[in-house]
Amino acid sequence: MTDRVQGFLVHLDDDYRIGDRMSYPSIEQEDENGQKVTLPTDADFIAHAIRAVKGVVKVEPIISGYEDRMARSRAGSELRKKIYDVLKEF
Repeated sequence: MTDRVQGFLVHLDDDYRIGDRMSYPSIEQEDENGQKVTLPTDADFIAHAIRAVKGVVKVEPIISGYEDRMARSRAGSELRKKIYDVLKEF
């Protein structure tokens, strides 16, 4: 019997704004008639595209927090130090 895949975890290249289609605050603007209009955000477009893939049942956002930003900053700092150490040898 072959192995079965239950799901995938997708990582994005950056943090994107999230909207009300995912149960979070969205961007609201007024149109030319003064009516409030809810605009889709970058994350809405990405989630919609993932939902369009055959077999996808559910798409839930993972909210980034300060821990994510700290980890990225630390990784960038470590990378810069390693590059500097390599260049220092030349």
